[in-house]
Amino acid sequence: MYEISNVKDIKSSKKSTKWIWTQFLKEKSVNILVAEQSRGKSQLALQLCVELMKSRRKQRFLLNAPIYSKFAKVLYISSEMSEETIAERFKELGGNRCKRSEDNFNFVYCPILEFHRLESYIDLVKPNLVVIDIFDCLLRGNGLDVNSYADLNDCAAKLRKFDTTFLLIHHMNKNRNAMGSVGALSAMDSRMEMLETYRESIDDEMVIHQSIHVYGKAVMDRTVQVKFTYPSFEMDYTEEEEELLEKPLGRLMERVIRKYMDVKESSEEGQYPEEAHITGTYQEVAAKLGMIDKYQFSPKALANLLAANREVLESNYIYFQIKRKEKCRVVDIWHDPEQKETTILEEE
Repeated sequence: MYEISNVKDIKSSKKSTKWIWTQFLKEKSVNILVAEQSRGKSQLALQLCVELMKSRRKQRFLLNAPIYSKFAKVLYISSEMSEETIAERFKELGGNRCKRSEDNFNFVYCPILEFHRLESYIDLVKPNLVVIDIFDCLLRGNGLDVNSYADLNDCAAKLRKFDTTFLLIHHMNKNRNAMGSVGALSAMDSRMEMLETYRESIDDEMVIHQSIHVYGKAVMDRTVQVKFTYPSFEMDYTEEEEELLEKPLGRLMERVIRKYMDVKESSEEGQYPEEAHITGTYQEVAAKLGMIDKYQFSPKALANLLAANREVLESNYIYFQIKRKEKCRVVDIWHDPEQKETTILEEE
């Protein structure tokens, strides 16, 4: 069991460290974790809590970042999950709510969170880490507008006065940006943005592949690939970019180049074969490339895959162009080793 008397004891201890989670959560900082709904935000936060609760921790955790802090209490405030739901998720993640965890993990269900109530919780628990799931409950509880840059900066400034570390869990909008003003990100010391790239089924389990982009003034910029496996809730993390190439991106490149090779021989000499272009909506192009059946690729996933890998594609002479038509976006992908042909979308 971790022994904590108060925050001042931690501050004066020679064994204390500047990090709660090395290179991700700095002590006494305000941080935000952003993702779409049902994409693993809470699971990631809870896995961190489970590891902090353990008397014997793994040498390396999650993103190969050791947690050096020897003293850890967590205050988890949720506006969506009940005590029963938390207990179930802890069990799934390999933790439990036993006597040992009662002093280390403190859960509060609070749909509306005012600053004075947050202060009373912190005074009572004296946590090293406060997780607020979802950030909106704090904003609504204090009359703050998520679309106001000034309100979000003011909120972050007030949180820093509590002299502890915060991890705020926040939703993305339909455009895969943090909901509200840009202040939702810029006001924070570090930001973690989770984006789903694709899904696949392996041995009757669903494997969800995601990337986490971590950046901000308190941390170094890095992108980490994540695999969540359901229903076993196993998580695997790696910083190897090759994983994206080995699976959906590699398939996209192979299909586009093969399309070009198949029609090149039958085309007139000196002319680029129009049939080599793969065009349509994101949904149609994903289907033509076999991405839907193979990886359960969504239109958003294909859009993100293209946007994140333009340089890789162009280095292999694969190009794409996107154009809005009426109520949808149309994409054109083609392979041209001579770098002469432009998109056929411009001709329509």
